[in-house]
Amino acid sequence: MTLPSQTHMPLARRSSMRRRRRRHHRAVLLLGTMLGVIVAAWWFGPWRRSPGDATPPPPPLARDEPAPIRHEPTPTSWAPPAVVVTPAPTPRTTTLEPVPAIAAPVPVTSVATPGDDPEAMRSARSALTRGEALLASNDLLGARGVLSTALLAGELVGDEARRAKSICATISEHLVFGPAVVAGDPYTLAYVVQGGDSLARIAKRTSVQVEWSFLQRINGIRSPHLIRPGQRLKLVTGPFHAIVSKEQHALDLWLGEGDERVYVRSFRVGLGEGNSTPDGLFRVRGASKAVDPQWQDPVTRRVYAGGDPENPIGRHWIGLEGAADLTRGIEGCGLHGTIEPESIGRNRSMGCLRMLPDDIALLYEVLVEGVSLVDIRPGVATPPDRGG
Repeated sequence: MTLPSQTHMPLARRSSMRRRRRRHHRAVLLLGTMLGVIVAAWWFGPWRRSPGDATPPPPPLARDEPAPIRHEPTPTSWAPPAVVVTPAPTPRTTTLEPVPAIAAPVPVTSVATPGDDPEAMRSARSALTRGEALLASNDLLGARGVLSTALLAGELVGDEARRAKSICATISEHLVFGPAVVAGDPYTLAYVVQGGDSLARIAKRTSVQVEWSFLQRINGIRSPHLIRPGQRLKLVTGPFHAIVSKEQHALDLWLGEGDERVYVRSFRVGLGEGNSTPDGLFRVRGASKAVDPQWQDPVTRRVYAGGDPENPIGRHWIGLEGAADLTRGIEGCGLHGTIEPESIGRNRSMGCLRMLPDDIALLYEVLVEGVSLVDIRPGVATPPDRGG
């Protein structure tokens, strides 16, 4: 063993070298530890990806080379683009003025012809439209009033007039010929049967201007003897008037007086040969109405007894007399039934107006002697003023 005194290096120097080696070892150990921590942090860090997910960095671009254009992958199925809905602006609140009520048209003195006058055409459409709208709202009285006023004023002709008459006739089935009493109807009354009443007494006591048989008809009474105290009946006050259009072979029935008259319905008539039916204003002659009357043919002088099925005038007769200056003194003309229904709509009579049996039976009940007017016009006409 070599003793320290036997080496060539002094003892102090050897101690210094040992201290330097120990410091070197500690530095190497510290550097290795730090390097291990860095490697571990890189290896287990969250940014590390699997090899399959790694995307190689793009190659560096040359100074003048443009950047490549990147295209999005094409989807396998197409879907429409989302629709962006822009909400509508909130409307401002507007206060509307109330619409004034539509007044009934004022009757005019002349007959307007819509085909010639644009203003008359607009008026006709307006009246018909108002009438149909009132009917749709179940205002039967209003619809009847508007359309009747337009017909009286001559505002409706042709198809418009036919449409208006059809509407009024439908309304009449309820207001005139039905048993219901509609509030506000100026031509109907409700009556409660009293002890000892009969239909004839009721008609006379209430001064209605119709036959008592018409009250039986509209109330659906099978026999005039089958009424009882406390029973409620409908009365139609009348009076009724008729307008005859010789051109159309038609009789229009109207209810009421003056400008307040309302259209009821129309009937077909037969007229006299050779235009022998007189024109002008007539009134139902007093004590002229008859059921199953005897009649003598003025040509053959044959006499037909009442109830004879061969009697040409049928079962009902309504005599007429002139009611204006131009018709005074004209007698012998009247309305009656017929046993020749095919003659209705033709000129086959001796001058009187023929009607079907059921039609003349109804006219017999509503046309009153000395009151009801029958205006016979050569063409299509509006109702005249009441004659003197």
